[in-house]
This record gives sequence, structure tokens and C-alpha cells, in this order.
Amino acid sequence: MPVDEKQPVRDALWSVYYHSLFGVPTDACDKEIRPVPLASAVQTLAADQDEHDVSRKLRTLSLLATAGYARKNGPLRDVDPDVAQKIRASLMEMAAPLGFEPGSFENAFQGATATSYFAVTSTPACRIESANVVCCLDGRTLSTTATAKVRIERTPEQLRLVVDPQNWDDSKCSDVFVQAYVALPGSTSGTPVADPKPPDPGTSWRRQLYESVVVGPTRIDNLLGIDSRVTTDAGGQATAIRIDYWLDGSIRTVIGNTSGSGKLNTNTGYVEVSPVAARSGWSDLTMVKTVRFTNDVYNKVAPAMLFMWLDDASQIVACC
Repeated sequence: MPVDEKQPVRDALWSVYYHSLFGVPTDACDKEIRPVPLASAVQTLAADQDEHDVSRKLRTLSLLATAGYARKNGPLRDVDPDVAQKIRASLMEMAAPLGFEPGSFENAFQGATATSYFAVTSTPACRIESANVVCCLDGRTLSTTATAKVRIERTPEQLRLVVDPQNWDDSKCSDVFVQAYVALPGSTSGTPVADPKPPDPGTSWRRQLYESVVVGPTRIDNLLGIDSRVTTDAGGQATAIRIDYWLDGSIRTVIGNTSGSGKLNTNTGYVEVSPVAARSGWSDLTMVKTVRFTNDVYNKVAPAMLFMWLDDASQIVACC
């Protein structure tokens, strides 16, 4: 799916994440972050068909079922009854082809299953267990930290290319990343020029990276500092990976119809891959990310943005 055709899917996913965390938007919800109606979002995702549509549908079902949207006494109780019934019917329709009996998917996604809905992934040979994303909004600083932990049936050697920041923007592998490339040294503002001779992906390197990300109503263009360290054995096979990153420059932040420079003033974190002891062929993948905007309205919805962002990076990207 070309990048410009992904926006309806991005908008629909944003609606799902927003509704699952914050409930049905009120009239006081800022128009720049207001999601598309949930009924439209569910219909868009139900009709979506590409290499990642199963993952999106499972995320939608898990998030909304866990938040109670399938129950008559859930968040839809104050919504127009016809609209509420339309949403529930669309969820049932979405669940049926994935093997859930009508009305049963809510129970199926309770407990441990709710944190491992990535069992069906975009790549059949890539099994995932114990997928979990936790977001924490610091009420004092209004910064949000998200932590994604995934156990995946891939070795560090198999993951060294896909987790390299230079490859985050593979359009086949991400609904979030638009561009990512190593910038020429000395870039400080504006869209930087790509280095024609970047480091080899999957190796150790320390440089600046330009990234452009679209998540929910937000487009963020950043210049990141990257410290990528790949540990290898005597044969050159990767045995562990650690990638630290930090904000070197906020180039552009566009939220809804508003734009400006410097609206994102914190963007830091790391990606870590380590082998699972006594379980050959499996790795633990951990992603930690902290962001903060200068606008407090955007800080309050940052948990939904980061939840969507790290779900995408830890599941679809890792299994690409």
C-alpha cells in the first residue's frame, strides 16, 4: 500500500487507540486530536486487506473488547443506540473470519490473551509471545514513557537488519514511519540531506538520523542522535543489539491543521534485543520511548500515540 493511501488506515487506527484509552470523545475534545467516528474506523479496518490487515484487526478487536466496547453496558451505553449497534455488528463481522464465534471474541481476549494478540502476525514464520505495551503519563512533567516487550521467534542475527533505524521506514513493514535515513554530518534544521554513503545496516554506528513519523493526527519530523551497538560472536553473527536514541533537533510537528517547530521537545529511548536463555531461536525485544510536547493538550493524548507507535514497531516491523 503506497504511503499516501495509508492515511485512512492510520486515521482508523488512531480512532481505535483513542477510544480504547480515553473513551468516546466529548464535545470538549480538541478538534485537532478528535478521532474519526469509531463506527467509520471499524468499517475501514474491517474492509482493509493487505499483508498486515490481520494484525490490525486483531489489535482492534483486542483493544476494544478489553475496553468493554462489545458490552451493552460498556463505553457505548451513552451513544445513540443505532450507532452503538452498528459498531458492535462491525466488530462481530471483523471477528468471524479470524476464527471467533459471533459474540465470543470479547471473552477470548480477556486475561493473558489480551496481552498476546499478536499470535497471528503478518509473517506466518514469525511467532510472537507475551506482547505487551505499557504507557505512563507523568502528571508532574506531562512526559509519556511507553515500554513494549515482545518475545519473538527470531534470533538477534535475524533481527539486526529490521531493527536498524535506517530500515524503520520500510513501507511494507510499518504503518507509522514515512522516512528514515542517516543525515549528512552537520545537519541542524530543515529537512536534512541523506548521506550517500551511510553505515551498513545491522552494524554498530553512531550518527544522526532523520525520521518522519505519522501517528494518529500527528506528523513528526525529527533529527535523532543514534548509537547503534551490535555484539557479534567469533563468526560475525549478532548475539545482542542495543540502539539508544535522543532528540538532536525537532524539525517539524504537525498536529491536525496546526504546525510549527519545537512542539516536540523530548524524544528519547532505546531498542534492545537479547537471546532467550535455554530457548534456541527466540529473542526478547524491548522498546522504551519517552516523548513530551510543549503543548499540554497533545501531552494528554501522547499515551495513545505512543501505544499505537510501539505496537507497530514491535510487531509489524519486527516480523517483516
